[in-house]
Amino acid sequence: MRARGRWPAVLDLTCRAPKRRGTARRNPIDRPVPEIGDELAASRALEDLALRFHDVASSDIVELTGPAEPGNRPL
Repeated sequence: MRARGRWPAVLDLTCRAPKRRGTARRNPIDRPVPEIGDELAASRALEDLALRFHDVASSDIVELTGPAEPGNRPL
């Protein structure tokens, strides 16, 4: 019976592959169901990886096109 799960998430699109880790901890009063902790840890790692890629893409866009003009921001 594990009290925590840990899953690494890596998506290698180029030579710079961000790595992220998600963790899940079981409250001692909860029933031990390792699959739920594994699912939570995996989803948190993937969510963090997605946010990292979003940040990288946003930085690349600004680098290539410049910052958004005040009147042309997306809603």
